[in-house]
Amino acid sequence: MQEAEALLQRLLEELLETGGSVEVVCAAHPELIPEVRRRLALVRGVQAQMDALFPPPTPDTESGSNGNASKPD
Repeated sequence: MQEAEALLQRLLEELLETGGSVEVVCAAHPELIPEVRRRLALVRGVQAQMDALFPPPTPDTESGSNGNASKPD
């Protein structure tokens, strides 16, 4: 059972790192496709929640400029 869990985690990590398709990543283990899809949906849901709470930097926020910086006199 732990081996199956480890395999699922590896497949999910590969998907997240490569951006590949579930079918390609799971080609050697097609029986795991439904579970990998389910877990991928969970991860993407968490990522969306994190992005909502902590938006990724934009060019404006990366430079530290938020339009409220004090200007020299």
